[in-house]
Amino acid sequence: MAIDKVVKYDNNNQTLDLIVRNQIISIKIPPVKARTFIARWYSAKAKGYTYLGDNLIRYEYYISEIEHPTLDEKFKVIKQKNER
Repeated sequence: MAIDKVVKYDNNNQTLDLIVRNQIISIKIPPVKARTFIARWYSAKAKGYTYLGDNLIRYEYYISEIEHPTLDEKFKVIKQKNER
């Protein structure tokens, strides 16, 4: 899955907030790696799976990790919530 937008980086907690499929997700990433990630975020990939939502009509997405666009590293999602 593609990342839709970079929201913000929190230097105190070393977390980066991203939007993927209308969900705000957070990953823990050191500042040096965050700089290169933000510079090329459009090439990063989100990994996860799709499941049928509670209403049994719409599909929901669970994002489990984000691949860094230039380094060969993956970052686990530490928080995820719907943007709506």
